[in-house]
Amino acid sequence: MGWSYACDRHYDKQCLIEDLTKPGVLSPGYTFLEHRVVGNHLWYLYQQPDGIKTIGLFMMASGGREMGWGHKGISESMGPYETDCPLSLLNMAGDVAPNESAAQWRERVRQHHAVSKTVSKSWATLSHGGLIELDGVKYEVLAGPQNGRTKALIKRLSDGKNFSLTRKVFKSCKLIAPERQASAEPPVTTDSAKASNARQEDLFDMAALPH
Repeated sequence: MGWSYACDRHYDKQCLIEDLTKPGVLSPGYTFLEHRVVGNHLWYLYQQPDGIKTIGLFMMASGGREMGWGHKGISESMGPYETDCPLSLLNMAGDVAPNESAAQWRERVRQHHAVSKTVSKSWATLSHGGLIELDGVKYEVLAGPQNGRTKALIKRLSDGKNFSLTRKVFKSCKLIAPERQASAEPPVTTDSAKASNARQEDLFDMAALPH
């Protein structure tokens, strides 16, 4: 199934959600049970005619200035790439998956949430003096995300350049053991290292950060 968009540019995300969760949205014999919205993902639980509970996903997106919001549907039986389905919905689905692809997908969802829980704990405790690494490049934490801040301030050890680190990018970073001192980081001069730095600068927010 491809993407379907409304021709009315005033048809917004809320309108789409309301229509996608109305009774009768599924084929006859399929019962809509529950739904959860995560960003632009509408996850829903339904019961098949054979009684097996299955999870589906409506991916939602804006159609731009001229079109309203649209959606694309996919079932867990197809083993979707997306894994941010809420655990509450997964638990309601029970232990019986509709097929092997769905069973493997459910395991990926549980792994996603386990990693997110670990990341959340590490992010909340990130503080001044901590060391992190991204793609082999090391950074020192100058200020953590505490006290209402949504970003952390970090310094690249190779050149002293400062960046703003978001939680999203932090998911790809690795924490370094405290005993490995920041002062031990040697200057980076190779072309490959410079290319790596450039790639990372695309991830970080450099706006209005002091050096």
